[in-house]
Amino acid sequence: MARQTTTYDLLVSCPGDVVEKGYLRAIENSVATFNSTFGKFNNVNLQVVHWSKDSYPESGCRAQELLDAQIVDDSDAAVALLFTRFGTPTDKYGSGTEEEIERMLQSQKQVFMYFVTEPVKMSEVDVAQYQRVQEFKTRYSTLEKGIYREVESPAELQGQLLNHLSLHFLNRIVKSNQPNDIQPKIGIVDGNNEEVFPVENLVSGANAFLQKKNDELVKRVEKLNNSILQNKDSGKKIDNQYTANATLTVASMKIPAYLQSSSVKFDDDDIALLKSFAKKNTIELNDSFFSLGNLTQSKTPVVMGFGNSLNGTTEERARYNALLEACSDIQKLHEFQEFFNQLNQFHSLRLAVTNTGRTFDEDLDITLEVPKGTVVRHSKLPVPGEFIISEFSGNSAVEYLFGLTATASIETYDSGYPSAPTLPSPSLSFPMLQRSQADVYQENLEEYQSNINSLFQYEYFSEPDFDLVRFHIGYLKQHSSMWLPTVLIFSGQLEQIEYSITSKHSPDEVKGSFTIDIGGQQ
Repeated sequence: MARQTTTYDLLVSCPGDVVEKGYLRAIENSVATFNSTFGKFNNVNLQVVHWSKDSYPESGCRAQELLDAQIVDDSDAAVALLFTRFGTPTDKYGSGTEEEIERMLQSQKQVFMYFVTEPVKMSEVDVAQYQRVQEFKTRYSTLEKGIYREVESPAELQGQLLNHLSLHFLNRIVKSNQPNDIQPKIGIVDGNNEEVFPVENLVSGANAFLQKKNDELVKRVEKLNNSILQNKDSGKKIDNQYTANATLTVASMKIPAYLQSSSVKFDDDDIALLKSFAKKNTIELNDSFFSLGNLTQSKTPVVMGFGNSLNGTTEERARYNALLEACSDIQKLHEFQEFFNQLNQFHSLRLAVTNTGRTFDEDLDITLEVPKGTVVRHSKLPVPGEFIISEFSGNSAVEYLFGLTATASIETYDSGYPSAPTLPSPSLSFPMLQRSQADVYQENLEEYQSNINSLFQYEYFSEPDFDLVRFHIGYLKQHSSMWLPTVLIFSGQLEQIEYSITSKHSPDEVKGSFTIDIGGQQ
């Protein structure tokens, strides 16, 4: 549907040191968020204007005067920042930045004035320039030119400016002071601040993670390949043969089986696993790579059973354990690859609920209507294998996979309901009994699924022609946004999502829709 939008030019006035520190980018991010939230729902658009991209070569008079005519005088408001540099003087003012600020103020236009207080080494600062900034700061307040704010980082500026832009342009938009005009305005926006909502891979950074794991393993295998052990001739034949424990040999006495020892040899599957990994990474294994010297093992009686005891030098035992650990980590790497490949069969959307109105709202119920069979319920997601399940036992792991991290403009999800603590499932433990690998995996799996359930705070409903996803937000401040509980996961082709929002302070049900960028879908 066509609509009329009012565009305001927002001049950015600052010396070069501010740009180098990333503050210009922070301003652009704030404006992008403003346009996709407050501006979108109020038909307002801000256009950032900066001399580096909006001016052009021109002759006829002094440079600052040309810039004033090209971009300054036509701007509707300005964001001015000063850090350690004041700038080059003009024939009228102490710098081009000061002249731009003064021209905006003389035209009775809004100036958002900020001073950067980020820590800096004074040895790297032009003291004269810095002193001029401090003098201007004093003049700005004492001569009653306006109110300024101090910021310590680009992130702080981004958050503050978004709020200040919303408050200022709200006064321009809202003409009526009637109480019924003061109400929340709720909608759904994309975390990327784009008009068409793009899809993403479900697991970001998986390839880098897997490559790092693989590279670490390659270094370890190469180190083992360059430090092999040679069998030493001890006068005993130990290869797959039992030898008596000499200290317990007694004439005419048969040595019990559990006191006999045998040479240690690797399982064929472990050998195949290491060889396959080496071949894949172009490592030519030494012929003696699997040699363990004269390492032997024997069964040792322990409480309620037997245990294996390694007999050999420190180097022999260390190599044996290092090879076993390498096998275990290769198996983990394979399971990570399989798990991430399964997850990346799905796609995800990062969505947030926003309130661009003049007051807070409470008890919001948000319902998303998606095409039948496209949304993926968390109970249908693949689970990690037995070798890596313990890596995902904590809440931080599932939050990394499926959660949404707070930004300067979007806070993390809060349902408003008190969360019940996740308690570990009770289990009996006897020190004398060793749990099986299956028991350990089941325990880790239950903890993983419990963490998933606590993160995905959605209700799912199935209708004949579509599916519904519903969640609750207890409180949403004015001029703020909140992420959904998790990324929205789906499979198949998804082109559009309808949504409806009911809340305590909005008199009507809010309905809307957004288009999905299907370019990245497979």
